[in-house]
Amino acid sequence: ASFRQSRLVDLVQMQIGAERWKAMHDEDDADRPESKLWRTRARASFEDLVRQFKRRGGAASDLPLLRAFLRNEERLGLVGLLADILAWHRVLFRALGSSPLSREDAAQRTNRQIVDGLPQQERTEAEETLRRFCHAFNTTLPRLKNLWECQR
Repeated sequence: ASFRQSRLVDLVQMQIGAERWKAMHDEDDADRPESKLWRTRARASFEDLVRQFKRRGGAASDLPLLRAFLRNEERLGLVGLLADILAWHRVLFRALGSSPLSREDAAQRTNRQIVDGLPQQERTEAEETLRRFCHAFNTTLPRLKNLWECQR
């Protein structure tokens, strides 16, 4: 292993602690070779992860990324919808160019008008992009908090 890899291993080992490291690598059973041949293990699951995390106190301040993941787990699937939202933004920028759009103009223009303003050969793809955007927007909006402009 390279020096960089060994430093990474050392860092991970230091972060999770010696006891967990030993348990992960079965170092407790090193003196019993037969234990490596025949053993049963419970299948790991997401529920087990949550249970173990809560058993550690739920806050687990030494694992902030895992804490953030578990706190937002139900919304993480929404991240995949960003591609569809950004794809529609790309269509908008292509259709509107670099000229700024006033709030009043934006309130009057429809997505259909935007698509119809594109060259004929781009409309089919733009309609599909709009369909995906609408799905992403309608799926995401109800799960987001503090979007005052959208909630009016």
